[in-house]
Amino acid sequence: LPEGFFHSSDKAIKDFKAVKSAYERNRENPPISHEQYVKLLFDLGHLYKKANFLDKAEKIFNKLLKVAPESKYAKRLVSQGVNNE
Repeated sequence: LPEGFFHSSDKAIKDFKAVKSAYERNRENPPISHEQYVKLLFDLGHLYKKANFLDKAEKIFNKLLKVAPESKYAKRLVSQGVNNE
């Protein structure tokens, strides 16, 4: 069945945003590792892109490039033409 039937991207975006917020609010004792946070940003950006929220995707990708510019995820974004602006 198509994505529109399940709205799984919408649910995933909501879940990812909740984990992202929890990490950003609690840096002293984060619920996930920094590497997991960077992967979450990468995945969240692609979910936004898939859902056609291109401004939100760009904002998330730029955040990833800022917090982890040397990560494999940042390098993949750069190879896909995403620039940190």
